[in-house]
Amino acid sequence: MALGVWGATSMRYYSSDRKGTTKVNGNSTRFHRWVSDFSLIDLPLTNLKHTWSNFRTNASCSKLDRIFVSKDWQSCPKVHLKGIPRVVSDHCPLLLATYGPK
Repeated sequence: MALGVWGATSMRYYSSDRKGTTKVNGNSTRFHRWVSDFSLIDLPLTNLKHTWSNFRTNASCSKLDRIFVSKDWQSCPKVHLKGIPRVVSDHCPLLLATYGPK
């Protein structure tokens, strides 16, 4: 059975997820372990590096929104994840599309 988990994590998963810092705290380490324990795969965003911004002059930017899937998704049709333009929120909505044969 293919499993997908998505949402705003409010924490960095990789040290490169936030512009201007490389620190990852203990919560991120525990979250990383949880993802690993369930053998989940972090779907890559094809068009963005960050999904959140505070929109200030010297903006803080982070990748807080992501989709994790089980390895069973590898047998699904091609999966494409991209961020779409923000309208109201400070987070970019994510668009997950599957298409064509693998």
